[in-house]
Order: sequence, then structure tokens, then C-alpha cells
Amino acid sequence: MAVRKIILLFCLTMSMLRAAEFAGGRALAVQSIAPSARALALGNAYAAHRPDAASFLWNPGGLAFVGKKEIATLQTQLAADVDFFGLSAVLPLAQCALGFYWAQLQIADIPETAASLNNNEVVLIDSLSYYENTAVLAAAKEILPGLGLGVSLRHSSQQISAGYGYGSGWSGAAGLYCRLSALTLGLTADNLSAYQEYDTGSIDRLPQNYTAGLGWQIMDKLGLYYDRRFSEGSVPAQNYWGLEILLTPRIQLAAGCLEDRFTAGAGLAMDYVYFAYAYAAQNKHSLGSDQYISLGARW
Repeated sequence: MAVRKIILLFCLTMSMLRAAEFAGGRALAVQSIAPSARALALGNAYAAHRPDAASFLWNPGGLAFVGKKEIATLQTQLAADVDFFGLSAVLPLAQCALGFYWAQLQIADIPETAASLNNNEVVLIDSLSYYENTAVLAAAKEILPGLGLGVSLRHSSQQISAGYGYGSGWSGAAGLYCRLSALTLGLTADNLSAYQEYDTGSIDRLPQNYTAGLGWQIMDKLGLYYDRRFSEGSVPAQNYWGLEILLTPRIQLAAGCLEDRFTAGAGLAMDYVYFAYAYAAQNKHSLGSDQYISLGARW
């Protein structure tokens, strides 16, 4: 029984990590899912994107230039009945700006069966569920005109039903965001002092990730974005590209390339509310194509 539960937990974790492609070196799949439909549509090239409710998760330095209060949600169902929900918010203050993010990934009602059949019928022993949670708190400040410095702290956990296995850990991130007229630059270091500890006593140390991003706004109608991400160890550097077109002040179109995975999307903005949709095509590392929907409000 114990061995079978450990194998099940391992298979769930590995399948989720393959289904959710975001950046190398992440401990949990919930951290590997792009927490914004707008970002996914741009191929996750978001380290130098103009700040919004979720951009501090790519670069906490950009949080320093958030001008309005904003809250956004993300909902998607990935392959194999994997449900994901995320909530992010930013709050500009007089001395600094704050950001918060919480997300949960879950697979509910996983049947656990006996090793042998009963009259050629599968015997159901239990029904298990698998959960991953992550929460991020970030703060940023404009330290020089046009230059923002930000930091964030993340707590993550995973569990397969009550009492079947549990793990949790912490990680940090720091970022610089620079605005130079039509150009924006972003530099981030992620997974600082990152680890994941399990109830078995084992501890996983996670490799640090580094991102350099570039954004170019052309006449406020066209945005080009590029991120290059590096990880410690033998993981190859990853390239992310994005193109954003502002058809009208309310309608946006986007397309991108997340390594060899094509992405596209659209957005609709009202006075205080906006909607974003993103599609990511299937590739050799994913279990299928993904569709994301984000709803947000700013005031």
C-alpha cells in the first residue's frame, strides 16, 4: 500500500510538470503554469512587459510602476482533468507597491485500486486527491527615475489526500525593471535559496533561474517582447517571444512562441474591467493544447 501511494504521488507530480511548461527548475507544476492569459498569449515573454496585476511574478521590479489598484483571476482546465485557479492583486502605495498571488492546482477523485481483481472486476480501495498550492508576496520601489527594484517571497506546498504525503518549501526572487522611453528592460533572479521539504525528511534544493527581458513599444500600437531564461545546471537557455497589437484602445491581439510552442490570444478592456483569452498549441512536452481565461478589474 505505502509503495503504491508513493509511486502514484511521483507519477502525478511528473505528469503535471510535463503538462505545465513555464520555466525550468520549478519545484511544482502550480508554479510552472503561466498565471496570466495575457502573458501566455505573448509566449510568456513578460519580464519587460508593462506592469499589471500578475507581471510581478515574472519581474517584481515592474511592480514599482503600477499606477492603479488591480485584481485578476485565471481559470483553466488542463489535460487529465487538472483544474487550476489563480488570483493576483497589486496595490500602489505612497512609498512602495505591493503584490499578492495565490493559486491552486488539483486533481480530484483519483481511484486507488487493489493489486488483484475480484471475480475479474477492479476493486476500488480509496479515492484520492492531489493538490498543489502557492502564495507569493512582493514589494517594489522606484529607486531612480525609471528604475524599479522589487523582491518577492513564495511559499509552495503539495499534498496527496490527508495523511498520504506532504511537502512544502520557500523561495525568493529579485528583479530590476527599467523604462527608457519606448524601451523597457527587465532582469530577474528567481528560486533564490529555494527548497522543497517533504514529510519523509528529504529536502530538494532547486536551481536558480535568471531572466533578461526586452520590450519595445512602437507608437503605442505595437509591442515586441523577448525573454531569455537561464537555469543553473545543464538545462539549456530558453527563448520566449511575443507580439502585441492594439487594434483599438479596448481590443488587443497577441501571438507568441514559447520555445517550440505557438501561443495566441485576445483581450477586451472596458472602463474598469478587462477580459483576456489565450491558447497554447500542443508540443512534445505537453499533454495537449491549453486554453486560459483571465478576468480583471482596475481602479
